[in-house]
Amino acid sequence: MCGVYKQQSSISFNTYLKNFYTKSEMFRERLQSGTFNFDQTGNLFTTNENNTELINLTRTVEILKSPINITEYNFTNNLPCDQRQYFIFNCQKDQLCGGLGDREKGIITSFLLALLSNRTLIIDMADPCPMEDYQTPNVYDWLSCKDYALSRPKSEVHDLAAIDKKPGKLKTFKVMDFAKEWTKKVVRYRINWLVIDAVKDRMQNSDMPSFGWAKNLTKEEIIKAVMFVLFKPGPTMSNDIQNFFDTYIQNKTLVCAHVRIGKNPSNPLDGSKSQRTPNATKIIDFLKQYNNVRNYTIFVATDSDEVRAACYSELVNFVTLNKPIVHVDRYGGMGKNKSCDGLYNAILEQRLLSLCDVLLLTQSNFGGIASYIRGRGVLYIYNSWQHFIEKLELEQMATKYKLARR
Repeated sequence: MCGVYKQQSSISFNTYLKNFYTKSEMFRERLQSGTFNFDQTGNLFTTNENNTELINLTRTVEILKSPINITEYNFTNNLPCDQRQYFIFNCQKDQLCGGLGDREKGIITSFLLALLSNRTLIIDMADPCPMEDYQTPNVYDWLSCKDYALSRPKSEVHDLAAIDKKPGKLKTFKVMDFAKEWTKKVVRYRINWLVIDAVKDRMQNSDMPSFGWAKNLTKEEIIKAVMFVLFKPGPTMSNDIQNFFDTYIQNKTLVCAHVRIGKNPSNPLDGSKSQRTPNATKIIDFLKQYNNVRNYTIFVATDSDEVRAACYSELVNFVTLNKPIVHVDRYGGMGKNKSCDGLYNAILEQRLLSLCDVLLLTQSNFGGIASYIRGRGVLYIYNSWQHFIEKLELEQMATKYKLARR
């Protein structure tokens, strides 16, 4: 059954990275040319006098790290597709799913519920484009049986939804007998809840081998671990990330902000969030302490062209992807290519935010998930109710930022 792990001999994370890079087309050429190599303990070292490339590589691979030695667990399922049961995360065109952060909350929940119910997770996010076009399975295979699972007749499918509002049923995940509740071959769930609080005790007290990795993890670490297990950037995105660091960062400190405005001329179909709209001037004034070309690069991801223009005007070391702004759930009548490019750029920006040395967030699931992928580091939050910026530890995100409350 997919999601049931088998213990393997433990290997160090450095050894895992060595194996990853040796097999990675992106880095094979550099390994062969001797630009960098590994010492006997698996640590990267450079053969160049200028170690800029090593610095950039080290920054880039941070996104691969997990808070657990995930290589101790085998996610391989050898059963044929027709002998499994499935939990499908479902997001289709003309259905409300939420933005990228909302969808990622639903995917994290779907993974945990799939494990709890002994089902294989399938990610069927078709709107505006399939997730696998840009991110592929990393450790857990949510893709190879997708066609089979999606072809099941309606008689074999529980079709469920849990979007935005939280009925009391959320708490029933703590005690639900999944075998009795979900009797059909496929559970297809359109969901954007994050239910770690509801199932954390159940996971950590479970004798199921599928939860051995979660025994001693915090909620924040569980989110990071699940995102690590499920996703790695595809070749194009990996190259774009590396090129970003090669071009803009080198050995500088990367300072980032995610400025979510909500409904505005650049993002007219988003919901109006006037009560929590951040003051962009205060954010830019805060970033000016890093306005030094020699030591810092400032990257700002935002849903507002007006904010971008202000950053260009006020910050001499400001960089951006400079791509059209697209809300992945509310892209209106724009063509498929533009909406799919918008999804790609959103994932890429989130990946970059997760690699920042200093990160400032406004209220948004998109930025919140980036901070959890990133893990510990210098973190600031813009308080949208009282309009000031405060420094936080990652563990305070659930109460201050409210992302992980549902």
